[in-house]
Amino acid sequence: MSDIIKLLPDSVANQIAAGEVIQRPASVIKELMENAIDAGATDIKVVIKDAGSTLIQVIDNGSGMSEMDARMAFERHATSKISDSQDLFELRTNGFRGEALASIAAVAQVELKTKRTEDELGTKIIINGSELETQESTVCTDGSNMMVKNLFFNVPARRRFLKKNEFTFIENDFKRIALTYPEIAMSLTHNDSIVHALPQSNLRMRIVNLMGKHINERLVSVESETSLAKISGFVGTPESAKKSRGEQYFFVNGRFMKHPYFNRSVVDAYGRLLAADTFPTYFIFFEVDPGSIDVNVHPQKVEIKFENERAIYPILMATVKEAIGKFSLSPQIDFDQDDAPPIPIINSNTEVKIPKIQFNPNFNPFKQQDESKEKPQSWENPYEIAQNTSFLERVEADTQQSIEIETPVEKEIIADKTSQFFNRFIAVETEKGLMIIDQKRAHERVLFEEIMDKMKLHKMVSQQMMFPQTMNLDSSAAGRLDELNEQLTNAGFDISNEADGNYTINALPAEIAGMDGTSIIEQVLEKAEVIGLETEINSIIAETLASQGAIKKHQELSKDEMLNIVNRLLKCETPRYCPKGKKVMSMLSEKDLSHL
Repeated sequence: MSDIIKLLPDSVANQIAAGEVIQRPASVIKELMENAIDAGATDIKVVIKDAGSTLIQVIDNGSGMSEMDARMAFERHATSKISDSQDLFELRTNGFRGEALASIAAVAQVELKTKRTEDELGTKIIINGSELETQESTVCTDGSNMMVKNLFFNVPARRRFLKKNEFTFIENDFKRIALTYPEIAMSLTHNDSIVHALPQSNLRMRIVNLMGKHINERLVSVESETSLAKISGFVGTPESAKKSRGEQYFFVNGRFMKHPYFNRSVVDAYGRLLAADTFPTYFIFFEVDPGSIDVNVHPQKVEIKFENERAIYPILMATVKEAIGKFSLSPQIDFDQDDAPPIPIINSNTEVKIPKIQFNPNFNPFKQQDESKEKPQSWENPYEIAQNTSFLERVEADTQQSIEIETPVEKEIIADKTSQFFNRFIAVETEKGLMIIDQKRAHERVLFEEIMDKMKLHKMVSQQMMFPQTMNLDSSAAGRLDELNEQLTNAGFDISNEADGNYTINALPAEIAGMDGTSIIEQVLEKAEVIGLETEINSIIAETLASQGAIKKHQELSKDEMLNIVNRLLKCETPRYCPKGKKVMSMLSEKDLSHL
């Protein structure tokens, strides 16, 4: 029997390595930008076409490479950053991974032009799927010009799986690198349109240039230095917290990272200052001993292991808490405000009058307030907001009809056997036992299915806003909003584009009339970014509207309100689970209760 184990050809081995290193066009851009930074570039230009599938070009004014170095850079395990294994634990550079350029060249058509300052001529190299086609001297500027064309042209299965929102991933990686190195001028051009043109600046201005001018007044600086770590950067004021996690950035030694443990520390620092279901904004930089972290625990180097993370946790929390206490919580007096009240000037000729105290002699703090007025209803049927009839009248009209509902749960719900406890759960006595329903989740399921049905039939009703809301979006979010404009209009939104990332919300769906439209749009865009625009976007919109329009978790309900929710729930196609997949109801039989 012949031998069956053999060595793979370099081209095949490089394609296998590319599967780990080059997952999408954003991976290529990240690698090439980091190499440019390590080469000492002060100006980096990124040019892409068709979200990177057709062309990725990175131009820098760094140190460039010699003819031999330019050829060696495309060999596997070739690097200028590592000499022995100990160097892996003391990394201060970014583009140290030796297989990166080899992996890129294995799945694309690559052209490199590079020149050192001291050389008269540069070097031009063309590689097609790991095969060297051309290497010759050429006239070019100092630095490097790398073009990657037709990514995954020889791996069609990978190319087919590229998503429609690949540009979102590209811009996210571009932002992370741009925030890390504000002293380097950077630009991003997509399909001949300039997305970002960032001059050299300080960190605060780089954040403003990337995220929009609206964020400037919401930033609070943080800074502390200990023997374990130096922490610096900015956090957002509690009022700037968002419903999405879009603007949360950690960096360590000039490298972006994701760290849920440190994120928990920042959230704990805000304490109760954050509104429910909101996330703080932060741009926090750590400087630590390179030997105390391990950057090789994740193929994309975004998860980093800290040797002293438990000790850094309270330091980070104290740093953020101190910053918020100093700059955010105490009101700031601005004497330069145009609408500030005039301060009188006192001189020697001014007559000084003794201040007089005015009070109401008839005021009695122990007098009972008039409670005869009827209190407004705490909850309304969101689908009939535009009508003038009261909620109880609408419920009464519904409950006068006989309730015969064929569902897997129960056929008939009796009002006298329905009650609420903890202002959170609805208990219904049925023939099969005691049905416990989470009122918020139940209402979310009801609204979700009703909104989905209305959107399919194009029957969503818009309600014009008396005071339109404005919002400013970065280019990535603005692009997603433009792509979702048709679906949002169908859902009842009326949003106008005012240019330069500024939008005006003129109308909202009647189901969420009176709510913060900006926050709701941000949630939709965040979910669309995570899930992808190629999915059923109507369900994302419906889920967001249902979550916002549903009753609160601890809201007191009347008998009629409880009965209305339960009956509408039992008419749903999926009554047992809310749109997020959480359980809505549980059934306790008489036997189960007898064993309590």
